[in-house]
Amino acid sequence: MNRFIDFMEKHFVPIASRIGSQRHLVAIRDGFVTIMPLMILGSMAVLINNLPIGPYQDFLTSLFGGDIWKKFGGNLWEGTFQVISILVAFTIAYQLARSYDKDALSSGIVSVASLIILMQPIAEGAGLPIIWAGAQGLFVAIITALVSTEIFTRLTGSNRLRINMPEGVPPAVSKSFASLFPSMITLAIFALFEVVLLAVNVPDIHQ
Repeated sequence: MNRFIDFMEKHFVPIASRIGSQRHLVAIRDGFVTIMPLMILGSMAVLINNLPIGPYQDFLTSLFGGDIWKKFGGNLWEGTFQVISILVAFTIAYQLARSYDKDALSSGIVSVASLIILMQPIAEGAGLPIIWAGAQGLFVAIITALVSTEIFTRLTGSNRLRINMPEGVPPAVSKSFASLFPSMITLAIFALFEVVLLAVNVPDIHQ
């Protein structure tokens, strides 16, 4: 047993430590941890609506005159799990950009915008499919957050793409203009990628 423990400490632990400290994995971990309170709230909402106790269900149904009481838990679920992919796209991009010491807020916004670009509308002018904003769209949201942030942070490091505002301009305005061209280029890349997918008969990357 001691030999096994020594072997693990010598060969496995250093590798696991390097993997655990990898920048992108840390950003994914911290991104999910950031929205943990919302995930807990969403879980409680599901429990409230589906607690398998007959008298509990009957009491609330008789108290509110039908299943209207389930709208409370449904509203909480819609604000948490139903949009979890959008939340994750923002928080992962935010954490990754912060690890690079870049504009984390702008990175999160660009990530969400990039994810929405990849979502095919239900119909022309009919809005986005909310199903891909939930848990089913998590994988695409994670990849989008990582890729968009890598592109955005590298572009913001280029002085050629930076718009320097004169002194006296509020910091928020100055930061916004500094990320203008990097944001435009990043979103243009994702828009072009979506066009390429359509050209090769891949109408929806989520599917």
